Amino acid sequence: MRIVRDREEKEEILRNQNRATNSMNLKDDSEDSYKEEAGFEVQSSDEHAAEEDPDPESAGEEEEIKDLSVKEEVKKIDKYKSFGNNGVPIDPEDLPSKGKSYNAALLAKKLTAIQIKELSRITRDNVDRIVDNILSKNILGIDYKLLKKADKLWLIYFLRAITYEDYPYRVRGECDSCEEKSWFDYTLDKLLVTYYSGELDDLTLPNGDVLSFKFPTIADEQEATAIKNNPGYIENIDTEMMGTADFISKINGKKVSLYEAYGYFVRGRGSAMDYAHFLSHLKDKVYGCRPIASTSCPHCGSGKLYAEVNLEPNFFLPTVK
Repeated sequence: MRIVRDREEKEEILRNQNRATNSMNLKDDSEDSYKEEAGFEVQSSDEHAAEEDPDPESAGEEEEIKDLSVKEEVKKIDKYKSFGNNGVPIDPEDLPSKGKSYNAALLAKKLTAIQIKELSRITRDNVDRIVDNILSKNILGIDYKLLKKADKLWLIYFLRAITYEDYPYRVRGECDSCEEKSWFDYTLDKLLVTYYSGELDDLTLPNGDVLSFKFPTIADEQEATAIKNNPGYIENIDTEMMGTADFISKINGKKVSLYEAYGYFVRGRGSAMDYAHFLSHLKDKVYGCRPIASTSCPHCGSGKLYAEVNLEPNFFLPTVK
């Protein structure tokens, strides 16, 4: 049984930031199923009907365990419920980045019906195109390309929340302590988020080189995609190494391009030991969110339930009552 801890969470966020499709638990074009990428077993919504322990709400049965959605006090997002056509202000403290480096207040607009349909058709091949297009239209205040890459996934969950006034989504999680499973209602406040805790200091590697850092933006992510898709580069681009190279801004005080930063370790200037120090340094300050909800376990009271919250059609187009 995998127990989620702060450092493990940061390691997973760092890996997932490299590829938005990994962070979002998406289906492949060739499949109807959604891949489980969290470290524990969770049923998808398509499997609910076949589950031996069905959701008592959908089955009309009483559950001995208290209904978490009713009894548990949760933080609501009432401050986001009333707004006009100009959009709702996003509290910077709610963002994984805490709004650091944004030079203007951010506003968000509700998703339209056609956007909901687009999001419900996300696959690994079209995720970045669809998500970037929606963020460009629904996040106001700055050029969407200047948004931090680590805020991107949270903003999609946030847009869904303000569109449906944080309408609950039933998920089934497993406790990290007693390993019992229970149903509970996902709401935005239950999303697993690691917040900005400070800037990345310069790092002196064992080989003596000094790296300077920045937190990458959507623009950096798009540049990485352009490099990977550029037929002029004969070499096969390592997606994960490219996804960490975009944290590097300077080497020995000299500003470097993304491709130069990528090549620093790939071409052997930085050794395996240097690379290990580099990744360890990033993990201390990395922030972002994961497609996982957590809440207190009603069985043992001391553990936490963790459940995947997949970006699937039922999530974006829920059955409302």
